[in-house]
Amino acid sequence: MLNNIYEFQKIHLHTQRIMYFLPLVFIYFFLLPNHYQLLVNADESILIKIFDSAQEFLILIEIWFQYLGFRWILSPELKEISYCNMRIKKNMWFSSNTILSVVLFLPYAIILALISEKYFFNVPVIFFQCVLAGIMTFFLMHLLKSALGGMTVMIGYYFLCVNHALPQKFSIIVLGILPENYRINWYITQIIFIVFFLIGVFLMEKNKYVQS
Repeated sequence: MLNNIYEFQKIHLHTQRIMYFLPLVFIYFFLLPNHYQLLVNADESILIKIFDSAQEFLILIEIWFQYLGFRWILSPELKEISYCNMRIKKNMWFSSNTILSVVLFLPYAIILALISEKYFFNVPVIFFQCVLAGIMTFFLMHLLKSALGGMTVMIGYYFLCVNHALPQKFSIIVLGILPENYRINWYITQIIFIVFFLIGVFLMEKNKYVQS
């Protein structure tokens, strides 16, 4: 199974490299230099804006990366490719995509953490949010049986979050507050969401195998 995932991931990255490359260019050649300039001697109000910006963009890019992965797995056209004969479990593929995202985001996160010094612990929270956004996107794509449909719904939810249209505990992104200062009930709610979404995917997979 791991060999299948590895081989499929190589094909996936090779055929969609430009789709991954463009967001990374944005992160490392626009977002990071901009944040670096702002972080020099920044006060807390500027730091809040920087971390708000990091959350917004990284979560949106994580949703895009999950879409790139699952439009292959959920696409009927994939069955016409010889490599489709490899048995790929969706949960393993999601884990592979998430690890890939972490690796791609890690240099940005390390640099941001080193520059912001005492605000180092804000960075792991942003990673937590990205993983949660990925899990929600995975669940929605699985539920709708459509990568595009799942991504569209998730982006709609994302914009509700950034426009303060949802209560704080139901929002992945809490703007105007440093991530390390989020209330404990936010973490509890998000962990409950993660468990709920993973159980939902497990039950859908189990039901699929029972029906087949």
